[in-house]
Amino acid sequence: LKIQKQIVQRIFADTRLSHQDVPVLALLSTKLRANLWYEIYAPRLMSEPVLMMCDGVDDLLLGDMCSSDTVMMQSVGPGHIIFNPNTNLDRAFYIVGGKVHYTGAMALVSATVG
Repeated sequence: LKIQKQIVQRIFADTRLSHQDVPVLALLSTKLRANLWYEIYAPRLMSEPVLMMCDGVDDLLLGDMCSSDTVMMQSVGPGHIIFNPNTNLDRAFYIVGGKVHYTGAMALVSATVG
């Protein structure tokens, strides 16, 4: 019952689960975990024409991206600043849902992203 209750709460929660929320994933073999990340992230990434083209040139690209820390799901709430101008970033953002308001001074999430 506790498991079902938590699942229902998480399904209707505003934030998504991340792999840090599921510690048992660390017990999977590296190969199986890489396959899982590929199944989760590759379909969404393949919807981007530039990544589809790159994957056509290097058919291991998406697998490599998904099996490393290159691609991570992150949910943020309204008012969260994604980046500020003149700041070097070590990542790119792919907006799955919600809206981002860019003011020129910063990118501010105006609705839940993720």
